[in-house]
Amino acid sequence: MTSVLGFRIGSADGSAELIPTVDDTSLVDLVANFEAAGGMTPAGGYAALRL
Repeated sequence: MTSVLGFRIGSADGSAELIPTVDDTSLVDLVANFEAAGGMTPAGGYAALRL
């Protein structure tokens, strides 16, 4: 299976953000879901890269 790495550009709080994606899903969301499924606490807490 081949996955596609990409990036989205967004903005929050007046600054630009770079959001890494895997198969059009935010890497931030993928990691948070992985940690939650593994029972890790706290899970998530990550954000996009601020530019």
